[in-house]
Amino acid sequence: MADLLKIKEVSSRYDVTARTLRYYEVLGSFDIWFCEYDKMRKGISFSPLDFMFFEEDGRGMWLYAVEDWVTEKDTNGYEIIEFEGRLYANAVSMGIKQWIDNSGFELDEREGHRTMCHMIVGEKMNRGLGYKQLDIFVPIKLRTE
Repeated sequence: MADLLKIKEVSSRYDVTARTLRYYEVLGSFDIWFCEYDKMRKGISFSPLDFMFFEEDGRGMWLYAVEDWVTEKDTNGYEIIEFEGRLYANAVSMGIKQWIDNSGFELDEREGHRTMCHMIVGEKMNRGLGYKQLDIFVPIKLRTE
């Protein structure tokens, strides 16, 4: 059962930082790779496939879920990692932390459990919404009394 909670992801690596122009160079390269991979995907997904998070020191990583058939030769040099399954509360605003405080959950602050985000992209989607939407995923666990 535990293996069902693990996801195969391709990582942009930690050479992304929030404070440098290199951030845009790396994300641009990673974006090009996963747009090409997305054309080859065989399955259908109704949930986000890519997530971004930043460590406290500013290092950031972009992850993209891939199908089981993908190997390192398909990733243009990007590393395939095993992403541990977790439980996340999801919202479009940071009011989610107030919701957590009043729920039966608490923040899951173990190492490697980062708040992540997913940007909903696409000109038609943005026009339809009238704005660009960023979903926030906060790691949670059942509250311990």
